[in-house]
Amino acid sequence: MPNTRTGKGGGERHRRPGRRPRRGHELRLARAEAIAHMGSWELDLVHGTLSWSDEAYRIFGAEPGEFAPSYGAFVERVFPEDREAAREAYARSLRPGGGGYEIAYRVLRPKTGEIRWVLEKCQHTRSATGRVTRSVGMVLDITARKLADEALERSMRRFELLAGTAEQLLRSAELQPAVESICRRVMEYLSCQVALCFLADERSGRLRLAVALGVSRGERERIEWLDYGQGISGVAARDGRRVVAENIPAEPEGELALLCGAGLRAYACHPLEAADGRVLGTLSFGTRDKAAFPPDDVSLMKAIGGQVAAALIRMQGELSLRHTAEELARSNRDLEQFAYVSSHDLREPLRTVTGFVQILEDRYRDQLDARAHEYIGFAVDGARRMQQLIDDLLAYARVGSALSIQPGNARDSLDRALDALKGMIGESGAVITTDSMPVVHADATLLCQVFQNLVENAIKFRSADPLRIHVGARRERGGWLFRVTDNGIGMEREHGERIFVIFKRLHSREKYPGTGIGLALCKKIVERHGGRIWVESEPGRGSTFYFTLPDRTE
Repeated sequence: MPNTRTGKGGGERHRRPGRRPRRGHELRLARAEAIAHMGSWELDLVHGTLSWSDEAYRIFGAEPGEFAPSYGAFVERVFPEDREAAREAYARSLRPGGGGYEIAYRVLRPKTGEIRWVLEKCQHTRSATGRVTRSVGMVLDITARKLADEALERSMRRFELLAGTAEQLLRSAELQPAVESICRRVMEYLSCQVALCFLADERSGRLRLAVALGVSRGERERIEWLDYGQGISGVAARDGRRVVAENIPAEPEGELALLCGAGLRAYACHPLEAADGRVLGTLSFGTRDKAAFPPDDVSLMKAIGGQVAAALIRMQGELSLRHTAEELARSNRDLEQFAYVSSHDLREPLRTVTGFVQILEDRYRDQLDARAHEYIGFAVDGARRMQQLIDDLLAYARVGSALSIQPGNARDSLDRALDALKGMIGESGAVITTDSMPVVHADATLLCQVFQNLVENAIKFRSADPLRIHVGARRERGGWLFRVTDNGIGMEREHGERIFVIFKRLHSREKYPGTGIGLALCKKIVERHGGRIWVESEPGRGSTFYFTLPDRTE
Protein backbone atom coordinates (compact mmCIF):
# COMPACT_ATOMS: atom_id res chain seq x y z
CA MET A 1 0.00 0.00 0.00
CA PRO A 2 1.45 3.37 -0.96
CA ASN A 3 2.92 5.97 1.36
CA THR A 4 1.35 9.39 1.75
CA ARG A 5 2.05 12.03 4.34
CA THR A 6 -1.39 13.67 4.34
CA GLY A 7 -4.03 10.96 4.74
CA LYS A 8 -7.28 12.88 5.19
CA GLY A 9 -9.39 9.93 6.19
CA GLY A 10 -11.79 7.79 4.23
CA GLY A 11 -13.68 10.52 2.42
CA GLU A 12 -16.71 8.85 0.94
CA ARG A 13 -15.24 5.37 1.17
CA HIS A 14 -16.42 4.70 4.73
CA ARG A 15 -18.83 6.16 7.23
CA ARG A 16 -17.54 8.95 9.41
CA PRO A 17 -19.54 11.32 11.68
CA GLY A 18 -20.76 14.28 9.65
CA ARG A 19 -20.34 12.51 6.32
CA ARG A 20 -23.24 12.15 3.93
CA PRO A 21 -25.08 8.82 3.77
CA ARG A 22 -23.88 6.34 1.18
CA ARG A 23 -25.57 6.11 -2.14
CA GLY A 24 -27.14 2.86 -3.34
CA HIS A 25 -24.29 1.86 -5.64
CA GLU A 26 -21.79 2.43 -2.83
CA LEU A 27 -23.77 0.14 -0.52
CA ARG A 28 -23.91 -2.53 -3.19
CA LEU A 29 -20.17 -2.24 -3.77
CA ALA A 30 -19.46 -2.47 -0.02
CA ARG A 31 -21.66 -5.56 0.23
CA ALA A 32 -19.92 -7.19 -2.74
CA GLU A 33 -16.52 -6.49 -1.22
CA ALA A 34 -17.60 -8.02 2.10
CA ILE A 35 -18.88 -11.15 0.37
CA ALA A 36 -15.66 -11.53 -1.64
CA HIS A 37 -13.41 -10.58 1.31
CA MET A 38 -11.83 -8.02 -1.02
CA GLY A 39 -11.14 -4.45 0.03
CA SER A 40 -9.97 -1.47 -1.97
CA TRP A 41 -8.03 1.72 -1.49
CA GLU A 42 -7.36 4.88 -3.48
CA LEU A 43 -4.52 7.40 -3.30
CA ASP A 44 -4.87 10.85 -4.89
CA LEU A 45 -1.33 12.21 -5.09
CA VAL A 46 -2.52 15.55 -6.48
CA HIS A 47 -4.68 16.32 -3.44
CA GLY A 48 -2.74 14.11 -1.02
CA THR A 49 -5.66 11.94 0.12
CA LEU A 50 -5.80 8.21 0.91
CA SER A 51 -8.99 6.22 1.44
CA TRP A 52 -9.78 2.63 2.43
CA SER A 53 -12.97 0.73 1.89
CA ASP A 54 -14.79 -0.87 4.83
CA GLU A 55 -13.59 -4.35 3.84
CA ALA A 56 -10.00 -3.12 3.65
CA TYR A 57 -10.30 -2.14 7.32
CA ARG A 58 -11.71 -5.54 8.19
CA ILE A 59 -8.97 -7.39 6.32
CA PHE A 60 -6.38 -5.51 8.34
CA GLY A 61 -8.19 -6.38 11.58
CA ALA A 62 -9.93 -3.06 12.28
CA GLU A 63 -13.47 -1.69 12.28
CA PRO A 64 -14.42 0.47 9.29
CA GLY A 65 -13.38 4.10 9.98
CA GLU A 66 -11.69 3.12 13.24
CA PHE A 67 -8.75 5.36 12.32
CA ALA A 68 -7.68 7.57 9.48
CA PRO A 69 -5.99 5.47 6.80
CA SER A 70 -2.26 6.03 6.57
CA TYR A 71 0.94 4.33 5.53
CA GLY A 72 1.91 3.97 9.18
CA ALA A 73 -1.34 2.15 9.99
CA PHE A 74 -0.73 -0.15 7.02
CA VAL A 75 2.89 -0.94 7.95
CA GLU A 76 1.90 -1.61 11.54
CA ARG A 77 -0.36 -4.44 10.37
CA VAL A 78 1.99 -6.06 7.85
CA PHE A 79 3.87 -9.05 9.27
CA PRO A 80 7.35 -7.76 10.24
CA GLU A 81 9.24 -10.16 7.96
CA ASP A 82 7.13 -9.08 4.95
CA ARG A 83 7.30 -5.27 5.41
CA GLU A 84 10.43 -4.69 3.33
CA ALA A 85 9.08 -6.72 0.42
CA ALA A 86 5.82 -4.70 0.43
CA ARG A 87 7.69 -1.38 0.54
CA GLU A 88 10.04 -2.47 -2.26
CA ALA A 89 7.15 -3.59 -4.50
CA TYR A 90 5.56 -0.14 -4.33
CA ALA A 91 8.87 1.68 -4.78
CA ARG A 92 9.73 -0.32 -7.93
CA SER A 93 6.32 0.43 -9.43
CA LEU A 94 6.96 4.18 -9.23
CA ARG A 95 9.98 3.97 -11.52
CA PRO A 96 9.54 5.16 -15.09
CA GLY A 97 7.35 2.82 -17.05
CA GLY A 98 5.91 1.16 -13.97
CA GLY A 99 2.17 0.60 -14.21
CA GLY A 100 1.55 -0.98 -10.82
CA TYR A 101 2.45 -4.00 -8.72
CA GLU A 102 1.13 -7.23 -7.29
CA ILE A 103 2.34 -8.83 -4.07
CA ALA A 104 1.22 -11.35 -1.47
CA TYR A 105 2.13 -10.78 2.15
CA ARG A 106 1.01 -11.64 5.64
CA VAL A 107 -1.07 -9.38 7.87
CA LEU A 108 -0.81 -9.42 11.66
CA ARG A 109 -4.05 -8.30 13.27
CA PRO A 110 -3.09 -6.36 16.43
CA LYS A 111 -6.23 -7.10 18.43
CA THR A 112 -6.19 -10.91 18.06
CA GLY A 113 -2.66 -11.72 16.97
CA GLU A 114 -4.16 -13.62 14.02
CA ILE A 115 -2.05 -13.92 10.87
CA ARG A 116 -3.83 -13.66 7.51
CA TRP A 117 -2.56 -13.80 3.96
CA VAL A 118 -3.38 -10.90 1.63
CA LEU A 119 -2.96 -10.41 -2.10
CA GLU A 120 -2.61 -6.76 -3.09
CA LYS A 121 -2.80 -5.37 -6.63
CA CYS A 122 -2.27 -1.74 -7.64
CA GLN A 123 -2.54 0.28 -10.84
CA HIS A 124 -1.11 3.79 -11.37
CA THR A 125 -2.38 6.74 -13.40
CA ARG A 126 0.37 8.96 -14.78
CA SER A 127 0.35 12.52 -16.07
CA ALA A 128 1.57 13.56 -19.51
CA THR A 129 5.01 13.98 -18.01
CA GLY A 130 4.99 10.43 -16.61
CA ARG A 131 4.41 11.41 -13.00
CA VAL A 132 2.12 9.17 -10.94
CA THR A 133 -0.94 11.18 -10.02
CA ARG A 134 -3.30 8.51 -8.77
CA SER A 135 -3.08 4.92 -7.51
CA VAL A 136 -5.95 2.49 -7.10
CA GLY A 137 -5.55 -0.86 -5.40
CA MET A 138 -7.37 -3.84 -4.03
CA VAL A 139 -6.53 -6.19 -1.14
CA LEU A 140 -7.91 -9.73 -1.20
CA ASP A 141 -7.91 -12.08 1.79
CA ILE A 142 -6.36 -15.24 0.34
CA THR A 143 -5.79 -17.04 3.64
CA ALA A 144 -8.10 -19.92 2.77
CA ARG A 145 -6.49 -20.36 -0.62
CA LYS A 146 -3.01 -20.09 0.85
CA LEU A 147 -3.81 -22.69 3.51
CA ALA A 148 -5.31 -24.95 0.85
CA ASP A 149 -2.21 -24.55 -1.31
CA GLU A 150 0.04 -25.31 1.65
CA ALA A 151 -2.07 -28.34 2.55
CA LEU A 152 -1.92 -29.55 -1.04
CA GLU A 153 1.83 -29.03 -1.13
CA ARG A 154 2.22 -30.95 2.13
CA SER A 155 0.00 -33.69 0.77
CA MET A 156 2.05 -33.91 -2.42
CA ARG A 157 5.31 -33.98 -0.50
CA ARG A 158 3.89 -36.70 1.76
CA PHE A 159 2.71 -38.70 -1.25
CA GLU A 160 6.10 -38.36 -2.96
CA LEU A 161 7.85 -39.42 0.25
CA LEU A 162 5.64 -42.47 0.74
CA ALA A 163 5.85 -43.44 -2.93
CA GLY A 164 9.62 -43.10 -2.86
CA THR A 165 10.04 -45.10 0.33
CA ALA A 166 7.69 -47.82 -0.93
CA GLU A 167 9.66 -48.14 -4.17
CA GLN A 168 12.96 -48.19 -2.30
CA LEU A 169 11.78 -50.94 0.04
CA LEU A 170 10.36 -52.92 -2.86
CA ARG A 171 13.66 -52.81 -4.73
CA SER A 172 15.87 -53.51 -1.73
CA ALA A 173 17.18 -56.97 -1.05
CA GLU A 174 18.45 -56.05 2.44
CA LEU A 175 16.32 -54.36 5.08
CA GLN A 176 18.86 -52.56 7.27
CA PRO A 177 20.41 -50.21 4.66
CA ALA A 178 16.99 -49.51 3.13
CA VAL A 179 15.43 -48.61 6.50
CA GLU A 180 18.40 -46.43 7.40
CA SER A 181 18.09 -44.51 4.13
CA ILE A 182 14.32 -44.13 4.58
CA CYS A 183 14.72 -42.93 8.17
CA ARG A 184 17.06 -40.18 6.98
CA ARG A 185 14.46 -39.03 4.46
CA VAL A 186 11.69 -39.04 7.08
CA MET A 187 13.89 -37.21 9.57
CA GLU A 188 14.53 -34.49 7.02
CA TYR A 189 10.83 -34.27 6.14
CA LEU A 190 9.68 -34.09 9.78
CA SER A 191 12.67 -32.10 11.06
CA CYS A 192 13.51 -34.89 13.51
CA GLN A 193 16.97 -35.57 14.86
CA VAL A 194 16.69 -39.19 16.04
CA ALA A 195 15.45 -42.41 14.45
CA LEU A 196 15.61 -45.91 15.94
CA CYS A 197 14.51 -49.25 14.52
CA PHE A 198 14.43 -52.42 16.62
CA LEU A 199 13.76 -55.87 15.18
CA ALA A 200 12.41 -58.86 17.06
CA ASP A 201 15.02 -61.59 17.54
CA GLU A 202 13.27 -64.96 17.82
CA ARG A 203 16.28 -66.82 19.21
CA SER A 204 16.87 -64.52 22.13
CA GLY A 205 13.30 -63.38 22.62
CA ARG A 206 14.51 -59.77 22.74
CA LEU A 207 14.65 -56.67 20.53
CA ARG A 208 17.83 -55.99 18.56
CA LEU A 209 18.79 -52.48 17.48
CA ALA A 210 18.98 -52.45 13.67
CA VAL A 211 19.11 -48.72 12.87
CA ALA A 212 20.21 -45.86 15.13
CA LEU A 213 20.50 -42.34 13.75
CA GLY A 214 21.19 -39.18 15.71
CA VAL A 215 22.47 -40.87 18.88
CA SER A 216 26.00 -41.30 20.18
CA ARG A 217 27.96 -44.55 20.07
CA GLY A 218 27.56 -44.88 23.81
CA GLU A 219 23.78 -44.51 23.53
CA ARG A 220 23.70 -47.13 20.76
CA GLU A 221 25.68 -49.60 22.84
CA ARG A 222 23.40 -49.01 25.83
CA ILE A 223 20.25 -49.85 23.87
CA GLU A 224 21.68 -52.46 21.50
CA TRP A 225 19.39 -55.09 23.07
CA LEU A 226 16.07 -54.44 24.79
CA ASP A 227 13.72 -56.71 26.67
CA TYR A 228 10.04 -56.57 25.83
CA GLY A 229 8.57 -53.91 28.10
CA GLN A 230 11.90 -52.13 28.52
CA GLY A 231 11.77 -48.49 27.49
CA ILE A 232 9.23 -47.00 25.10
CA SER A 233 10.24 -49.29 22.24
CA GLY A 234 9.99 -52.34 24.49
CA VAL A 235 6.52 -51.30 25.66
CA ALA A 236 5.33 -50.68 22.08
CA ALA A 237 6.63 -54.11 21.03
CA ARG A 238 5.18 -55.90 24.05
CA ASP A 239 1.73 -54.30 23.81
CA GLY A 240 1.58 -53.97 20.02
CA ARG A 241 0.50 -50.34 20.26
CA ARG A 242 1.86 -46.92 19.43
CA VAL A 243 3.52 -45.00 22.25
CA VAL A 244 3.97 -41.23 21.98
CA ALA A 245 5.89 -39.27 24.61
CA GLU A 246 5.57 -35.47 24.63
CA ASN A 247 7.01 -32.70 26.77
CA ILE A 248 9.81 -35.03 27.85
CA PRO A 249 11.63 -33.56 30.88
CA ALA A 250 15.35 -32.93 30.86
CA GLU A 251 15.88 -35.92 33.16
CA PRO A 252 13.28 -38.49 32.11
CA GLU A 253 12.33 -41.37 34.38
CA GLY A 254 10.60 -44.74 34.06
CA GLU A 255 9.99 -45.85 30.49
CA LEU A 256 11.58 -42.60 29.31
CA ALA A 257 14.83 -43.19 31.19
CA LEU A 258 16.51 -44.77 28.16
CA LEU A 259 16.12 -41.45 26.37
CA CYS A 260 18.25 -39.71 28.96
CA GLY A 261 21.20 -38.12 27.22
CA ALA A 262 19.51 -37.85 23.85
CA GLY A 263 17.96 -34.50 24.80
CA LEU A 264 14.63 -35.36 23.18
CA ARG A 265 11.47 -33.36 23.85
CA ALA A 266 9.09 -35.61 21.90
CA TYR A 267 9.35 -39.25 20.88
CA ALA A 268 6.93 -41.48 18.93
CA CYS A 269 7.31 -45.26 18.62
CA HIS A 270 5.24 -47.47 16.30
CA PRO A 271 5.16 -51.28 16.37
CA LEU A 272 5.96 -53.07 13.12
CA GLU A 273 3.07 -55.51 12.86
CA ALA A 274 2.31 -58.38 10.50
CA ALA A 275 -1.20 -59.05 9.25
CA ASP A 276 -1.65 -61.77 11.85
CA GLY A 277 -0.79 -59.37 14.69
CA ARG A 278 2.79 -60.54 15.22
CA VAL A 279 5.12 -57.72 16.26
CA LEU A 280 8.21 -57.75 14.08
CA GLY A 281 9.93 -54.79 15.71
CA THR A 282 9.48 -51.05 16.26
CA LEU A 283 10.21 -47.81 14.40
CA SER A 284 10.70 -44.57 16.35
CA PHE A 285 11.39 -40.91 15.67
CA GLY A 286 12.42 -38.24 18.16
CA THR A 287 12.87 -34.48 18.06
CA ARG A 288 14.75 -31.97 20.18
CA ASP A 289 13.06 -28.93 18.59
CA LYS A 290 9.40 -29.31 19.57
CA ALA A 291 7.54 -30.66 22.56
CA ALA A 292 4.90 -32.55 20.57
CA PHE A 293 4.32 -34.04 17.12
CA PRO A 294 1.42 -32.75 15.00
CA PRO A 295 -1.16 -35.47 14.20
CA ASP A 296 -0.11 -35.47 10.53
CA ASP A 297 3.47 -36.27 11.52
CA VAL A 298 2.39 -39.18 13.72
CA SER A 299 0.17 -40.45 10.89
CA LEU A 300 3.10 -40.34 8.47
CA MET A 301 5.29 -42.29 10.92
CA LYS A 302 2.58 -44.96 11.12
CA ALA A 303 2.42 -45.20 7.33
CA ILE A 304 6.20 -45.55 7.09
CA GLY A 305 6.10 -48.20 9.80
CA GLY A 306 3.49 -50.11 7.80
CA GLN A 307 5.74 -50.03 4.73
CA VAL A 308 8.75 -51.25 6.71
CA ALA A 309 6.68 -54.07 8.23
CA ALA A 310 5.46 -55.15 4.78
CA ALA A 311 9.02 -55.10 3.43
CA LEU A 312 10.24 -57.09 6.43
CA ILE A 313 7.57 -59.75 5.86
CA ARG A 314 8.45 -59.91 2.17
CA MET A 315 12.16 -60.27 2.84
CA GLN A 316 11.59 -62.91 5.50
CA GLY A 317 9.39 -64.79 3.05
CA GLU A 318 12.00 -64.54 0.31
CA LEU A 319 14.71 -65.73 2.70
CA SER A 320 12.56 -68.67 3.77
CA LEU A 321 11.83 -69.44 0.14
CA ARG A 322 15.53 -69.36 -0.72
CA HIS A 323 16.34 -71.69 2.15
CA THR A 324 13.55 -74.03 1.07
CA ALA A 325 14.74 -73.92 -2.54
CA GLU A 326 18.32 -74.62 -1.47
CA GLU A 327 17.19 -77.49 0.73
CA LEU A 328 15.02 -78.88 -2.06
CA ALA A 329 17.88 -78.59 -4.54
CA ARG A 330 20.20 -80.39 -2.12
CA SER A 331 17.58 -83.08 -1.55
CA ASN A 332 17.10 -83.49 -5.28
CA ARG A 333 20.84 -83.79 -5.80
CA ASP A 334 21.02 -86.44 -3.10
CA LEU A 335 18.11 -88.34 -4.62
CA GLU A 336 19.59 -88.12 -8.11
CA GLN A 337 22.93 -89.30 -6.82
CA PHE A 338 21.25 -92.11 -4.92
CA ALA A 339 19.28 -93.16 -8.01
CA TYR A 340 22.40 -93.03 -10.16
CA VAL A 341 24.57 -94.99 -7.72
CA SER A 342 21.85 -97.49 -6.95
CA SER A 343 21.09 -98.09 -10.61
CA HIS A 344 24.76 -98.39 -11.43
CA ASP A 345 25.42 -100.81 -8.56
CA LEU A 346 22.42 -102.97 -9.54
CA ARG A 347 23.82 -103.63 -12.98
CA GLU A 348 26.61 -105.95 -11.84
CA PRO A 349 24.52 -108.44 -9.81
CA LEU A 350 21.88 -108.34 -12.54
CA ARG A 351 24.47 -109.31 -15.15
CA THR A 352 25.55 -112.14 -12.87
CA VAL A 353 22.02 -113.45 -12.49
CA THR A 354 21.32 -113.17 -16.22
CA GLY A 355 24.61 -114.85 -17.10
CA PHE A 356 24.11 -117.82 -14.80
CA VAL A 357 20.52 -118.32 -15.93
CA GLN A 358 21.67 -118.41 -19.55
CA ILE A 359 24.50 -120.81 -18.66
CA LEU A 360 21.98 -123.00 -16.89
CA GLU A 361 19.79 -123.03 -19.96
CA ASP A 362 22.65 -123.79 -22.36
CA ARG A 363 24.37 -126.47 -20.21
CA TYR A 364 21.27 -128.38 -19.12
CA ARG A 365 19.04 -127.76 -22.10
CA ASP A 366 18.55 -131.47 -22.84
CA GLN A 367 17.97 -132.38 -19.19
CA LEU A 368 15.16 -129.87 -18.51
CA ASP A 369 11.50 -130.30 -19.27
CA ALA A 370 9.25 -127.73 -20.92
CA ARG A 371 8.19 -126.16 -17.64
CA ALA A 372 11.81 -125.62 -16.58
CA HIS A 373 12.54 -123.94 -19.92
CA GLU A 374 9.49 -121.74 -19.36
CA TYR A 375 10.75 -120.71 -15.92
CA ILE A 376 14.18 -119.93 -17.33
CA GLY A 377 12.47 -117.82 -20.00
CA PHE A 378 10.61 -115.92 -17.30
CA ALA A 379 13.86 -115.30 -15.44
CA VAL A 380 15.68 -114.08 -18.56
CA ASP A 381 12.76 -111.83 -19.56
CA GLY A 382 12.56 -110.39 -16.05
CA ALA A 383 16.30 -109.72 -16.07
CA ARG A 384 16.01 -107.92 -19.43
CA ARG A 385 13.14 -105.79 -18.15
CA MET A 386 15.12 -105.02 -15.02
CA GLN A 387 18.06 -104.00 -17.18
CA GLN A 388 15.83 -101.67 -19.20
CA LEU A 389 14.39 -100.21 -16.00
CA ILE A 390 17.87 -99.54 -14.66
CA ASP A 391 18.89 -97.90 -17.94
CA ASP A 392 15.79 -95.69 -17.84
CA LEU A 393 16.42 -94.77 -14.21
CA LEU A 394 19.98 -93.79 -15.05
CA ALA A 395 18.73 -91.62 -17.89
CA TYR A 396 16.15 -90.02 -15.58
CA ALA A 397 18.78 -89.33 -12.91
CA ARG A 398 21.23 -87.78 -15.40
CA VAL A 399 18.69 -85.09 -16.33
CA GLY A 400 19.30 -83.51 -12.93
CA SER A 401 22.92 -82.80 -13.78
CA ALA A 402 24.08 -79.63 -15.52
CA LEU A 403 22.55 -78.95 -18.92
CA SER A 404 24.61 -78.10 -21.97
CA ILE A 405 22.41 -75.34 -23.39
CA GLN A 406 23.57 -74.29 -26.84
CA PRO A 407 21.82 -72.75 -29.85
CA GLY A 408 21.17 -75.39 -32.49
CA ASN A 409 18.67 -76.55 -35.06
CA ALA A 410 16.03 -78.85 -33.58
CA ARG A 411 16.11 -80.78 -36.90
CA ASP A 412 19.43 -82.35 -35.89
CA SER A 413 17.95 -83.72 -32.64
CA LEU A 414 14.82 -84.94 -34.44
CA ASP A 415 16.82 -86.69 -37.15
CA ARG A 416 18.94 -88.53 -34.56
CA ALA A 417 15.76 -89.60 -32.74
CA LEU A 418 14.14 -90.93 -35.94
CA ASP A 419 17.35 -92.71 -36.91
CA ALA A 420 17.42 -94.47 -33.51
CA LEU A 421 13.81 -95.61 -34.08
CA LYS A 422 14.38 -96.71 -37.67
CA GLY A 423 13.64 -100.36 -36.88
CA MET A 424 10.38 -99.61 -35.01
CA ILE A 425 9.27 -97.20 -37.73
CA GLY A 426 9.85 -99.75 -40.44
CA GLU A 427 8.15 -102.54 -38.50
CA SER A 428 5.06 -100.43 -37.74
CA GLY A 429 4.81 -99.00 -41.26
CA ALA A 430 4.46 -95.52 -39.74
CA VAL A 431 4.42 -92.52 -42.07
CA ILE A 432 6.17 -89.61 -40.35
CA THR A 433 5.94 -86.03 -41.60
CA THR A 434 7.62 -82.98 -40.13
CA ASP A 435 7.55 -79.21 -40.32
CA SER A 436 10.61 -77.10 -40.78
CA MET A 437 12.41 -77.11 -37.44
CA PRO A 438 13.67 -73.90 -35.75
CA VAL A 439 16.93 -72.98 -34.07
CA VAL A 440 16.44 -73.32 -30.30
CA HIS A 441 18.49 -72.97 -27.13
CA ALA A 442 18.57 -76.50 -25.72
CA ASP A 443 20.66 -79.49 -24.76
CA ALA A 444 20.69 -81.29 -28.11
CA THR A 445 21.10 -84.77 -26.59
CA LEU A 446 18.19 -84.34 -24.20
CA LEU A 447 16.01 -82.77 -26.91
CA CYS A 448 16.72 -85.85 -29.03
CA GLN A 449 15.55 -87.98 -26.07
CA VAL A 450 12.26 -86.04 -25.92
CA PHE A 451 11.57 -86.50 -29.64
CA GLN A 452 12.55 -90.17 -29.46
CA ASN A 453 10.29 -90.94 -26.48
CA LEU A 454 7.29 -89.12 -27.94
CA VAL A 455 7.58 -90.76 -31.37
CA GLU A 456 8.19 -94.15 -29.76
CA ASN A 457 5.11 -93.58 -27.60
CA ALA A 458 3.05 -92.87 -30.73
CA ILE A 459 4.30 -96.08 -32.39
CA LYS A 460 3.67 -98.18 -29.28
CA PHE A 461 0.06 -97.03 -28.83
CA ARG A 462 -0.99 -97.21 -32.48
CA SER A 463 -4.40 -98.42 -33.63
CA ALA A 464 -5.33 -100.82 -36.42
CA ASP A 465 -5.35 -97.95 -38.92
CA PRO A 466 -2.20 -97.10 -40.88
CA LEU A 467 -0.07 -95.07 -38.48
CA ARG A 468 0.55 -91.41 -39.27
CA ILE A 469 2.78 -89.24 -37.08
CA HIS A 470 3.45 -85.55 -37.57
CA VAL A 471 6.12 -83.53 -35.77
CA GLY A 472 5.49 -79.78 -35.97
CA ALA A 473 6.75 -76.50 -34.55
CA ARG A 474 5.44 -72.96 -34.51
CA ARG A 475 6.60 -69.67 -33.08
CA GLU A 476 4.93 -68.38 -29.92
CA ARG A 477 5.70 -65.36 -27.77
CA GLY A 478 8.92 -65.97 -25.91
CA GLY A 479 9.78 -69.29 -27.50
CA TRP A 480 8.71 -72.28 -29.66
CA LEU A 481 5.82 -74.70 -29.37
CA PHE A 482 6.46 -78.28 -30.59
CA ARG A 483 3.85 -80.97 -31.13
CA VAL A 484 3.88 -84.69 -31.92
CA THR A 485 0.52 -85.81 -33.33
CA ASP A 486 -0.61 -89.37 -34.05
CA ASN A 487 -3.80 -91.20 -35.04
CA GLY A 488 -3.38 -93.93 -32.42
CA ILE A 489 -5.69 -95.31 -29.76
CA GLY A 490 -5.81 -92.06 -27.74
CA MET A 491 -6.93 -91.92 -24.12
CA GLU A 492 -9.37 -90.31 -21.76
CA ARG A 493 -8.72 -86.66 -20.98
CA GLU A 494 -8.68 -87.37 -17.24
CA HIS A 495 -5.40 -89.28 -17.62
CA GLY A 496 -3.58 -86.25 -19.07
CA GLU A 497 -1.63 -85.55 -15.88
CA ARG A 498 -1.11 -89.11 -14.66
CA ILE A 499 0.86 -90.32 -17.68
CA PHE A 500 3.72 -87.91 -16.87
CA VAL A 501 4.24 -89.41 -13.40
CA ILE A 502 7.15 -91.83 -13.17
CA PHE A 503 6.14 -95.55 -13.22
CA LYS A 504 2.46 -94.67 -13.85
CA ARG A 505 0.90 -96.78 -16.62
CA LEU A 506 -2.56 -96.84 -18.21
CA HIS A 507 -2.17 -100.32 -19.72
CA SER A 508 -0.75 -103.66 -18.65
CA ARG A 509 2.89 -104.49 -19.36
CA GLU A 510 1.83 -107.59 -21.28
CA LYS A 511 -0.20 -105.56 -23.78
CA TYR A 512 2.13 -102.55 -24.04
CA PRO A 513 5.65 -103.22 -22.76
CA GLY A 514 7.73 -100.51 -21.14
CA THR A 515 8.97 -99.18 -17.83
CA GLY A 516 6.64 -96.20 -17.42
CA ILE A 517 9.52 -93.75 -17.31
CA GLY A 518 9.56 -92.36 -20.85
CA LEU A 519 6.97 -89.58 -20.52
CA ALA A 520 8.18 -88.71 -17.01
CA LEU A 521 11.64 -88.30 -18.50
CA CYS A 522 10.23 -86.00 -21.21
CA LYS A 523 8.53 -83.87 -18.56
CA LYS A 524 11.70 -83.56 -16.51
CA ILE A 525 13.80 -82.61 -19.54
CA VAL A 526 11.33 -80.00 -20.80
CA GLU A 527 10.89 -78.42 -17.36
CA ARG A 528 14.67 -78.30 -16.87
CA HIS A 529 14.74 -76.19 -20.03
CA GLY A 530 12.14 -73.80 -18.56
CA GLY A 531 9.28 -75.14 -20.69
CA ARG A 532 6.19 -77.26 -20.08
CA ILE A 533 4.63 -80.34 -21.63
CA TRP A 534 1.03 -81.55 -21.89
CA VAL A 535 -1.23 -83.77 -23.99
CA GLU A 536 -4.57 -83.41 -25.74
CA SER A 537 -6.27 -86.70 -26.59
CA GLU A 538 -9.55 -88.54 -27.11
CA PRO A 539 -10.12 -92.30 -27.18
CA GLY A 540 -9.95 -93.60 -30.73
CA ARG A 541 -8.92 -90.23 -32.17
CA GLY A 542 -5.21 -90.16 -31.42
CA SER A 543 -3.11 -87.86 -29.26
CA THR A 544 -1.11 -84.66 -29.61
CA PHE A 545 1.76 -84.07 -27.24
CA TYR A 546 2.85 -80.42 -26.90
CA PHE A 547 5.98 -79.01 -25.31
CA THR A 548 7.53 -75.55 -25.25
CA LEU A 549 11.10 -74.30 -25.26
CA PRO A 550 11.81 -70.68 -24.29
CA ASP A 551 14.16 -68.58 -26.37
CA ARG A 552 16.84 -68.64 -23.68
CA THR A 553 17.27 -70.65 -20.52
CA GLU A 554 19.76 -69.42 -17.94
